[in-house]
Amino acid sequence: MAERSFFGTVRLAILLAVLIFVALGAWLDRRRSTDWDGTLRVTVYPVTVDLDPVTTRFVAGLDADAFSDVTDFMADEAARYGLKIDDPVSVRVSHAVREPPPAAPTDPGIFSVALWSLRLRYWAWRVAANDPLPPPDVQVFALYHTPDGGQVAPDSTGLRKGLVAVTHVFSGPDAAASNQVVLAHEFLH
Repeated sequence: MAERSFFGTVRLAILLAVLIFVALGAWLDRRRSTDWDGTLRVTVYPVTVDLDPVTTRFVAGLDADAFSDVTDFMADEAARYGLKIDDPVSVRVSHAVREPPPAAPTDPGIFSVALWSLRLRYWAWRVAANDPLPPPDVQVFALYHTPDGGQVAPDSTGLRKGLVAVTHVFSGPDAAASNQVVLAHEFLH
């Protein structure tokens, strides 16, 4: 059996340290986001998908009040389950994103999903790093489509271990209630 060189041992030690650091960070994030002993900071990043001017204006006008039903629902549920926290969720809106996140794979094999997950996490990390708002606990990318009456939105996705959600919703006040259900559902993953 070949002996490992000093540099090979150092490289292996560094890679193991990075792996442990990432795993510990993911575990702490997951633990902190589900213990409900403090307010969970959720940042919604609205993105116009189809560049329709009406949808673009609608998205530009979104603020935290547009998601007040989510925060009210979470406060009601916290009280119902006996949590000793008044505001379990705080929703902020950031307009720091201009392009949609990496698209989910069309062929959902293990390798393609894992690669997409890594690309999405890296993309979300870059967005948070360039955002003037403080870092969130959960990132929700709300991709707004222009409603055309019979259109069905693509499936939304939530990465439990990444604390990232990608939601497909519709613009306009008629869709506000269903949008909030989709958003709450995905960020609770």
